[in-house]
Amino acid sequence: MGIVSSKWRFHVISELQSKKLDMFFDVVVAQEDTSRHKPYPDPLLLAARKLQGNPADCVYIGDQPSDVQSARAAGMINIAALWGDGKFERIQTASPNIMVQNPVEVLNFVSQLKR
Repeated sequence: MGIVSSKWRFHVISELQSKKLDMFFDVVVAQEDTSRHKPYPDPLLLAARKLQGNPADCVYIGDQPSDVQSARAAGMINIAALWGDGKFERIQTASPNIMVQNPVEVLNFVSQLKR
C-alpha cells in the first residue's frame, strides 16, 4: 500500500509514525516528489510505479474532489472517504466510483473486487 499526499514528506511520515501506521505503507509520495499535484494524475502514477503496479489495478481513497479527479485521470478506481475532511456535499460533485462512511466499507468494497 502507498500514500499520496499534498503534504510535505516530513509531515506525512510524522503523522503516520505518531499513529503507529507507518509500518503498513511501502510507498509515500509527497508534495516534493512531483512538479504537478492533484488533481493531475502524476503523484498517483508515481506511487503505482514505485509499487510496481498497474494503475488500472489500483484503488485510490481520498476525501477531496481533487483526489477523485486525480484517480480518474490516472485510470484508478476511486473511493470517496466521508470521514475526516470528507464531506458528502463537496465530494459528490466529483462523481466518485463509490462513497464510504468508514474504513470497514472500504474493505468490503475491495474484497468484492477480488472475486
